[in-house]
Amino acid sequence: NLAVNLVSAVLFAYIFGREQRAGAERVQQRTETRERQWARGDREQVQTPSGAVKERLKEVDDEWILKRLERWGRQDMLPMVGPKKGAILQQLVLEKQPQVVYEIGAFLGYSAITMAQVVPETAKVITVEKDWKFMLAAKRFAWQARGEGRIPGKPRIGDRIEVRWGEACETLRKEAPDLRIDLLFIDGSSK
Repeated sequence: NLAVNLVSAVLFAYIFGREQRAGAERVQQRTETRERQWARGDREQVQTPSGAVKERLKEVDDEWILKRLERWGRQDMLPMVGPKKGAILQQLVLEKQPQVVYEIGAFLGYSAITMAQVVPETAKVITVEKDWKFMLAAKRFAWQARGEGRIPGKPRIGDRIEVRWGEACETLRKEAPDLRIDLLFIDGSSK
């Protein structure tokens, strides 16, 4: 009986010590993650109704999504429009004030979100992607760009975006009779 108790105590001490070290590692990982989030601008300090100051992740909105996509694009060298060409696109959209923007090649939705930021309030950005994986990613980012926690009065950018799946030529042929396209942005293969 003494041997069983001794083995149990040693086993407990080993498991307890291991769990303590693992807990310390998790705290260190969370601290490093939080520091990276501050460095990227993903965290903010807010004042609670009681007056206490706390930190939290910033609300997800169109600007946050674009910054995240830009970071991802630089990190993995992804072929996307990016901020410089995005600014040119926005300038073009502002000049033309289209009601329907049709984009061929959604990829991850960066250019669709960029254009949707400046189209008139009643306008739509329709983006077509032939690769279903990229279509789903673009749909997700457009949905997140709706900004459920956005600043009051700020438009829901994601509501202006329709992400569709299909071949561009085929999709255009089907929709052309019923759709007046004011601006066509070809950012991918039309076939």
